[in-house]
Amino acid sequence: MTVPQDLQLTPSEREAVEEMSRRVSKDLPRKLYDEAFMYYRFLKARDMDVDAAEQMLRQSLQWRKDNNVDKILTDYKPPE
Repeated sequence: MTVPQDLQLTPSEREAVEEMSRRVSKDLPRKLYDEAFMYYRFLKARDMDVDAAEQMLRQSLQWRKDNNVDKILTDYKPPE
């Protein structure tokens, strides 16, 4: 993954984002999730700890799957 220059990350932040991408990009359900800023958000929430951020991201993805979040707009049927 190429990290966009407009994110203005430090070298260590850029390295962490790239490591997150290497670890989880193949497991993401859609290419939409494979974005540098998304990885940065999870890393920032866990003080740039790649292991903790990866765990948080995987838990978030599992919650989304368990609750059918990505299908809400396509599968919703209003009550009659």
